[in-house]
Amino acid sequence: MKIMMVCFVLVCFTTRSFGQSAPVENYKVNPYTIKMKHKRTAARLLLAGGITAIVIGGIISGENATYDYFQYPSLPTNINQRKTGDAVAYAGIGCGLVSIPFFISAHKNKVRAMSIVFTEERLTMPNSKTINSVVQPVFAIRLAL
Repeated sequence: MKIMMVCFVLVCFTTRSFGQSAPVENYKVNPYTIKMKHKRTAARLLLAGGITAIVIGGIISGENATYDYFQYPSLPTNINQRKTGDAVAYAGIGCGLVSIPFFISAHKNKVRAMSIVFTEERLTMPNSKTINSVVQPVFAIRLAL
């Protein structure tokens, strides 16, 4: 009977006690995650716009060219149209090159977001009658060792 009573008291105390909980990782509210998503979206839009401009420039540049199967294609009859097509294609190449720093910055922000963790820790708040545990959000930094 004495052993049962001790086990019962132990069970009661262990259910009311607190310990360090596993971190709840919430990346959606992290400012670095939001920044990473914006930079990645901008990079994808610049890259898609650049590819589209290259294709449209190639179509404009070679629209009036005459093709001979045994020779290289001749120049378009309208030289201004070829210059315009080349300019659009070069602008597309520029947009594609400008998107590279945005991709790099988005990756750096993703790494920073993965190192910051928002957890919820239990804090004991003693009252006059009972001991209450309150869950508080805590800011933590994850270090790679």
